[in-house]
Amino acid sequence: MYNYLMKFDKSKCIFGDSPKTGCTSMKTILAAREKPFNPLVTRNPGSKALSKYIPDIYVDKDKEYEGYYKFVFVRNPFDRLVSAWKWGMHGFVDWRQESFGDFVTSLMEGGSRELKDTSDQKANHVVPWTWLFDKEYFDFVGRFENLPKDWEVVAKRLGIKSQLPVRNKTEHCHYSVYYNDDLIDWVSKFYKKEIELFDYEFEEEE
Repeated sequence: MYNYLMKFDKSKCIFGDSPKTGCTSMKTILAAREKPFNPLVTRNPGSKALSKYIPDIYVDKDKEYEGYYKFVFVRNPFDRLVSAWKWGMHGFVDWRQESFGDFVTSLMEGGSRELKDTSDQKANHVVPWTWLFDKEYFDFVGRFENLPKDWEVVAKRLGIKSQLPVRNKTEHCHYSVYYNDDLIDWVSKFYKKEIELFDYEFEEEE
């Protein structure tokens, strides 16, 4: 099973690799601080590249990391699903050939991409945040909706001066455009825990 907790020793932090929250941009900055500097990894900070470059990057969940700052980001699941669909998720979906409604339907019970666990890394962009993380584990949980200011909190704590680079950004309309009542109902139920945990809701475009 894929591990979503990464340890960066030079920054003395443990990072929750939460997909579609700006995590690739954050990994780019954190990886660049490790030594020796590896430009290949900072250009393409995927899990395989990072694990080869930093062999002990993944956290041993049974070990204590005293003095390490633990942080992660979260995103409204209504919005995250649209972004994941439009991005493609490593070939998991092609938005040019499959509508958003059909994509979400495929994730439902009995669908071709039914979400049951976290074993398929290609599906990590759409699995519930609460399947991957425990909020109480972290010192700070930032929000994608407040990314610049919340990243400043992390950067100040870790002594980072770099601005977040833009990586894997998708172009799409406000997420509400893609939903109908049935899709809203399913997302509300399937992602209920994180919606309630972070007080998210479905909002129409202003």
